[in-house]
Amino acid sequence: ANLFKLLEVKYALCAFPHELWADHVSKARAMSLNTILSYVYWDQLEPSKGKWDSSGNNDIACYFKTAQEQGFNVVLPPGRYICAEHECGGFPAWLSEVPGMVIGANNKPFLDVVYSYIETSILASRSVRRIVYSSLPDNPISYPVR
Repeated sequence: ANLFKLLEVKYALCAFPHELWADHVSKARAMSLNTILSYVYWDQLEPSKGKWDSSGNNDIACYFKTAQEQGFNVVLPPGRYICAEHECGGFPAWLSEVPGMVIGANNKPFLDVVYSYIETSILASRSVRRIVYSSLPDNPISYPVR
């Protein structure tokens, strides 16, 4: 079996201007890293229910293509709660307006919007090779593919 040593950097995709992505990726390459783990901010991708923004810092397909062109593997944890330092952990504010919504719970209104988010964020990055979709320990609920 071929062993692969994972040398990873975590990169908050929407935290840096997209004009700097190529420079940041090349600096990670210069440090001999081979994998980028990047969070996707749901509240920025879907600021209003059903209205998706894939421009500028939200162009995840462009970001992953940039990483791929420099030979990186990409890990995309499409979990709905991404980090405590981002407002509401990345949940969009409009979730609180959905009838019957219990954020973070195993209820139909929440799961319906989470499926939509995950399918849309994954579809945006499907053209990229060497991408792994992961559910990390801070994202304990896994979602079956519909």
